Amino acid sequence: MLRLLTAGESHGKQLTMILEGLPRGLKIDKDFLEQQLFYRRNVAGRSERQKKEVDSVQILSGVLDGVTTAAPLTLVIENVMAEQKPPLYNLRPGHADYAGVVKYGLSDARIVSERASARETVLRTAAGAIAQMILKEVFVDVLGYNCGIEGETYKAPQKEKWDLVKKNPYRCLPEDAEMAQARINLAAAKGDSVGGKVEVIIKGLPAGFGDYNHYDKKLDAKLAYAAMSVQTVKAVEIGLGRGYEIIAGSKAHDAIQMVMGKIIRTSNNAGGIEGGVSNGEDIVVRCTVKPIPTIASALDSVNIATLTNEKGAYERSDVCAVPAASVILENILAFAVVNEILENIGGDTMDEIVTRFMIKRGKNV
Repeated sequence: MLRLLTAGESHGKQLTMILEGLPRGLKIDKDFLEQQLFYRRNVAGRSERQKKEVDSVQILSGVLDGVTTAAPLTLVIENVMAEQKPPLYNLRPGHADYAGVVKYGLSDARIVSERASARETVLRTAAGAIAQMILKEVFVDVLGYNCGIEGETYKAPQKEKWDLVKKNPYRCLPEDAEMAQARINLAAAKGDSVGGKVEVIIKGLPAGFGDYNHYDKKLDAKLAYAAMSVQTVKAVEIGLGRGYEIIAGSKAHDAIQMVMGKIIRTSNNAGGIEGGVSNGEDIVVRCTVKPIPTIASALDSVNIATLTNEKGAYERSDVCAVPAASVILENILAFAVVNEILENIGGDTMDEIVTRFMIKRGKNV
């Protein structure tokens, strides 16, 4: 299994991660890794800071001649915008400020905001990019895309258009980008923020990953946990999700047929997971992303130094996190899937993992 440890603050000198459990023999594609960080940074709805951060990656251990050694991998990303920020007394509703101050007995919420910041997700995006390198070796593909801002619904892209979506700053198909742009621009003009939904599609994972025997080994539970760990995510659905509440059982479940010697489904309402186990269909995870809580039109709050009613602090912030969250969630769920693969089939080297994975795939009828 993979174990990931991250360290660093939003405006500290650098962000550091240690990734343990990588097999020997994985070719590290640094261009792909930095491409994922570029996608995370250069999408619509981002603050000015994101245009200035370079997110240049330094790999300090665990890789020799571009290939993993099986030792822990250490990765560092320097913060271009490193600075000593002033104390933060005016609590920001929607952030971890108040809860963190109470938990650790602090008189300054800056300590909380620096670590609770979504800046930390740059490291988990990097770890997910490495996980995607493993998935490519076993022909599993992952896409996170913007499936709607502020209640709108954007079309799910066909596989042949995934690259088009990844390169689009709104992280959706070009025909939906104009609607996304209008929503984001209107919020920015009003000094407000908007949320929406991200959908992650995992294509190519065979049946049999996860476990129905134990609650904590269910694949959908693991994916939901991973998705909910992202700062902006407030709800997770698998497959039809909330749609199940308005549909009869006779139409809700995915009929099974034998076609040309292969078992297929006539629909995918289950989102590729039944009983906590992958069933061979596309895995579909949908995440609700809240509006960014730091807004120019600040909400009422309290100054914890004076205990007086004041407005919440405002600092530069994104207008909409949905496009960026599409990249982040794609990589975080890729990481979770690789962890499940390694737990299920094991393997100390990439050759072992690929061989065992193909045997598992061959068991699918």
